[in-house]
Amino acid sequence: MLYLCRVNYRRILALVKKDVLLEWRQPFQSLSMVLYLLSTVYIVYLVFNAIIRPDVWVALFWITYLFGAMIISSRSFQRESGGRYFYFYTLCSPAELMMAKLIFNAVIFGLLALLNWLLFTVFLGNVIFHNGIFFLLCLLAGFSFAGVLTLINGISVKVKNHPALSAILGFPLMLPILLVLLAGSARAMVGAEFSETQPYLIALGGLSVTTFVLSIILFPFLWKE
Repeated sequence: MLYLCRVNYRRILALVKKDVLLEWRQPFQSLSMVLYLLSTVYIVYLVFNAIIRPDVWVALFWITYLFGAMIISSRSFQRESGGRYFYFYTLCSPAELMMAKLIFNAVIFGLLALLNWLLFTVFLGNVIFHNGIFFLLCLLAGFSFAGVLTLINGISVKVKNHPALSAILGFPLMLPILLVLLAGSARAMVGAEFSETQPYLIALGGLSVTTFVLSIILFPFLWKE
């Protein structure tokens, strides 16, 4: 844990900036994700003819988001694989690289949830009563899934991007997060008091912190291999 105190935050910000600039210059994957969300929500709109039960709306929302997050996470270490891995090995510590990836992915996943919400609202209407609580759930979902999927993708890259590994490792780890999101969203949907939704927000925040800390602790052992 001592290396957490010795991280260089300027290097972390530089790594985050590098990912942002590369994403801006090569937006193909981001645009493909927008197309995925748009096509998926539109198909749901056609199937249900714009008439959908609120509980089904919530379930489809998080299912769509889950698969979108898994697709995005598959490129987390794409630019650091191969020979470039050794180059980054000389530039920064594993904790700094993981923290930069976690920050970048958390922001991307949060934006993905908000974009998904916008598309669902446009095509299927907004069934959420407490929009503020649901907004917090979307942001916390980004942090929670970023912690899990970023580490899993790092493991997957080390074993030559085995396609089944992400699904095998990811589903058991993401299931508790998904269950908390569904329960919290159900209460935000029916207009429950904040005191009833607060335990789910706290649980999701705890899961976010736990996944972040474990990713930072475990990644250096993967980095050395």
